[in-house]
Amino acid sequence: ATMAPLCVSMSSHLAVVAPTMRSSARTAPKPAVAGSAARRVARPSAALCAPNSAPIAQFSGLRRVTSTIRCRRIAKRSMRVGTTAELQAPLGADEVPVADMNTILSERDACGVGIIANLDGIRSHKVVEKALMALGCMEHRGGCSADNDSGDGAGIMTQIPWKVVEAWAKEQKLSFKQESAGAGNIFLPNNEAEAKKARELVESTFKEEGVKVVGWREMPLDQTVVGQFSKETQPIIEQLVVESIDGKTGDELERQLYFARKLAEKKAKTELEMADDFYFCTMSSRTICYKGMLRSVVVGQFYLDFQDTDFETSFAIYHRRFSTNTTPKWPLAQPMRVIGHNGEINTLRGNKNWVKAREGLMQCAGLHLDQEYLRHFFPIVDETSSDSGAFDAVLELLIRNGRSLPEAMMMMIPEAWQNDVNMDADRRAFYEYSSALLEPWDGPALLTFTDGDGIGATLDRNGLRPGRYYITKS
Repeated sequence: ATMAPLCVSMSSHLAVVAPTMRSSARTAPKPAVAGSAARRVARPSAALCAPNSAPIAQFSGLRRVTSTIRCRRIAKRSMRVGTTAELQAPLGADEVPVADMNTILSERDACGVGIIANLDGIRSHKVVEKALMALGCMEHRGGCSADNDSGDGAGIMTQIPWKVVEAWAKEQKLSFKQESAGAGNIFLPNNEAEAKKARELVESTFKEEGVKVVGWREMPLDQTVVGQFSKETQPIIEQLVVESIDGKTGDELERQLYFARKLAEKKAKTELEMADDFYFCTMSSRTICYKGMLRSVVVGQFYLDFQDTDFETSFAIYHRRFSTNTTPKWPLAQPMRVIGHNGEINTLRGNKNWVKAREGLMQCAGLHLDQEYLRHFFPIVDETSSDSGAFDAVLELLIRNGRSLPEAMMMMIPEAWQNDVNMDADRRAFYEYSSALLEPWDGPALLTFTDGDGIGATLDRNGLRPGRYYITKS
């Protein structure tokens, strides 16, 4: 894991999907075994990768396909799991249908994720424009509902566009000190009475934690580009602007906003009837996230802030979601609060259980956080979140308690260090020590991450997800 800012674009390729209720975005899946899409080859026995597939089991993330080969009037069937199949044919079999490469490559799935960053940290609107363009090029990476217009999720995380926020504050005759202020986009229940209760809960809770609510900004939106299913489940979206009462800045301010948000989330579970529709996309003095159940090509149209030339940032993490493990929901769209994730966390249940088991022992004497105070923020991992959300929650806990982002990432996704004879002694010692503190979150994954000060990306320890980057002249 490295924090060196890079201009990167990363994605991966998974199995092809056969017709289901949810298909790859705006792509009508096509069976690819027979007809003009297939060619005949002579082969005495076969170990073939069948080109069409369908879900194998709920939440499994695996794909299954039934394929048929004909061997001199004998038809045999075989089941495929993953990306390969063993189709056993009698010796002497001579004809097997095989899909051509164009057909195979016409279907694809799995999330798309990437970063665009100015290496000198210079903010500009061009970074926003390039991120939106790159996100639009990843439309094929995501899924859509049956209406073919309600995306599984798409979004962009950037630095807070303070020029846009300050212009709104000036119109509203509000004032704040930027160095001790924060902002975040919030999903509120799509019921005005419940939304009002949620706002009051946030304001009172934040005040308890030493944070003053400057104001609620109504998010400028274009509702015409939202699909029917997404529109039916769409929350009220508002931007919350806050300021530290005692003037905290930097990491102290980030920690203060983190605890205020966690406490508000905990209270919402018991005080709001529509608590599942209450969600902080971010609450930070550095980063902000615009996301939703959208297709990637309409994110810039839906959120009108992106069309404001005063919206400037030096980096952007962008993400297009293909929901393999959970039902699509507005809060589950990515990026999360720290990461953008493509892949699967195969050790998820064990990881979550160990985090839960440690909650009773957690404390941080250096920050004067005892067990009695910290228990107000448990559970650390929300059971309704996705594997990406669970990873993000634990990573955020680590960095808010004083660890650097590279250190936290190396703890959660360590290299395969045990048998690497070429690894230097210091790095090996770090991994060995960290393994006693935290179990690895393992599985094929590409993760992009930022805390607002630095940005980076890493692959899983086995390199099962591809990633690439380019450094341009500009």
